[in-house]
Amino acid sequence: MPDIQKFSIDDAKWREVREQQISGDGRIFVGDIIGEELTNKLSAGYVLQGPGTSNSLTTSMDEVFVCLKGEYTIETDDGQKATAGPWEFLWLPKGTNITYSGKEGEETLAVFFTVPPYRATEYSLAVEEEYFKPVREKPTITST
Repeated sequence: MPDIQKFSIDDAKWREVREQQISGDGRIFVGDIIGEELTNKLSAGYVLQGPGTSNSLTTSMDEVFVCLKGEYTIETDDGQKATAGPWEFLWLPKGTNITYSGKEGEETLAVFFTVPPYRATEYSLAVEEEYFKPVREKPTITST
């Protein structure tokens, strides 16, 4: 039987969404916690979205987001829109064209889960370098 493991935001391996992928003046970070090094079933981590920022993409796996702080809005290219506040969930099926948005004037912190793991899809691996850049230090998160 595998060992139970505990993780916190301090354990995240952070990467930053490249500026050309972002609308708005802020920054967007993704902090990976659980991935292929632990399991081939899912991945999990954090998203820290700067105030009023947004980014668009097509999901390459099923995704679930739990908003911890602020508001997280997801809008599809066909006009469906949902906003989650603290402790609310958003679910996105694979292949959905979406725009993620943080609330104007307030940073957003969310937890994400993907099935299969993020780096298990060919699409994710192909866009990794184009979409993300490494960070040297973890982002500052204002108190929750």
